[in-house]
Amino acid sequence: KGRSIGEGITGSFARCDAEAFDRHLASLDENVSTEVREVFLLLGERTVRLAAEAQDGQIGAETLLKKINMAKGGIE
Repeated sequence: KGRSIGEGITGSFARCDAEAFDRHLASLDENVSTEVREVFLLLGERTVRLAAEAQDGQIGAETLLKKINMAKGGIE
């Protein structure tokens, strides 16, 4: 059986590394356009959800998803 997309995801979003997210967001806020920041947040949110689904929610996605939502201005 092949791996799902969620099982193949790596990186700070897949690990739900909230500290890395904070560092990345701070850097983006200083160095890129609002549009690039928005894409980062949308892709990050999707990545966290896929990884959590593949791991049956065992990676503690809630905290990072809350941070992402706050960074998006609380807009779903």
